[in-house]
Amino acid sequence: MQAVTQSGCNPNQACYWSDPQAGTTLCFDEGNLGDGADCTSMIELCQGGLDCLPDDPDDLPNTSYHCRAYCDAQHPCASGTCESTSFIQGWQYCVP
Repeated sequence: MQAVTQSGCNPNQACYWSDPQAGTTLCFDEGNLGDGADCTSMIELCQGGLDCLPDDPDDLPNTSYHCRAYCDAQHPCASGTCESTSFIQGWQYCVP
């Protein structure tokens, strides 16, 4: 299963990182929240190819969370820049 390319899951499921440092992923029913959507409540999942990330990892649990696209060197961002996060090493996502 590949989170960046969304490959390896059943139809109507999306691939989300389980442990980016180990490179493991899990398949879940695909969420409905789009890129940049507020996912702070964590009630609903982001769409496939996106994950719910803290806006300020240094201010947990007081920060809000938004859906951000996965990216890597082979899969650049459609908009914004592909950056690593201090929240979880090995995870890259598109930031506006």
